Amino acid sequence: MTTTNDINHSSTLVENTGSFSLEPSELDQQQEKVHSEALKAIPFNENSNVTLSGPPPGTPPRHSQKRPLDAPGSPEERRVHIIPPTPRKKRPNNGPARESNTPALAAKSFGTEMPLAIIDQDPIDDLRHLTGLPMIGNVYQLPSNKPIIAIQQPIQEKPTCGPGCVLMIASDHIEKLKQNDNFWNWYGSTRLANASSLLNGFRFLGIPAKICKLTCMPPNLHLESNPSIEFKHLNPLHAVDHIKETVRATNRPVILAITHPLLMGHWIIVDGFENGQAWVRDPYTGKAFALPEATLSKWLLEKDPVQEMIYFPETF
Repeated sequence: MTTTNDINHSSTLVENTGSFSLEPSELDQQQEKVHSEALKAIPFNENSNVTLSGPPPGTPPRHSQKRPLDAPGSPEERRVHIIPPTPRKKRPNNGPARESNTPALAAKSFGTEMPLAIIDQDPIDDLRHLTGLPMIGNVYQLPSNKPIIAIQQPIQEKPTCGPGCVLMIASDHIEKLKQNDNFWNWYGSTRLANASSLLNGFRFLGIPAKICKLTCMPPNLHLESNPSIEFKHLNPLHAVDHIKETVRATNRPVILAITHPLLMGHWIIVDGFENGQAWVRDPYTGKAFALPEATLSKWLLEKDPVQEMIYFPETF
């Protein structure tokens, strides 16, 4: 530990035009001289493994030149100079952050948006009043003149399309949503929902629903042994035909898992078919579309060997 007496004995602090430098004392100069002469007297051996401590011969004394602390020079010449840290570069200001164009691309990939129903927004307003949530949606009109409600999923940036589909199905029965804490807890906490999870949501609402797994895999390769889950083994090109039959037989929509080119694994609602078009409600965009059957087919078993469908065999 260096004391004040050591500093006074070794070096003298000198003020020079507003800055400070260290001026070596006579003792420092004598020590440097003795050290240099001692090193010169040691014979140099190339094969020696001895490592000499201290500066090599011929090195000028450390304080041989007076230099202010802020003087430029090599690091060896300014050992006593404290180098300030390099300031961090400021990121360029390119204006406000750009909004994601994913919703627009997703909407474009679904096809033609269906016409809005010529009715007011009462169903959406009722849901906003009931939940206190900023419900975003519209009321559309099917070719059969039946109005349907399309609502955007709870969190667009996260995988909440499953709960979004369940809410759209239940929106026609708003009395089932009133004072139903179990459902709203499930709705607000569910992410990456599979078909079994969606069935839990419908159980809280008292809506009977069943799962059917569409697959192009051989019958002996069932992935589940649950007897309540149906398996339908199909040629990938005939998957849409089976969905058509289910919608017409039950006269109700189905919730369908697809492999979307942009959103990847995704849930949608299929309300019906007409003239080579599927009537689709998409929770991601909160809109309804007329989707070509050929496009829907590509998003089913042509992409994945198993896709899930939820249908409603009973009246609710």
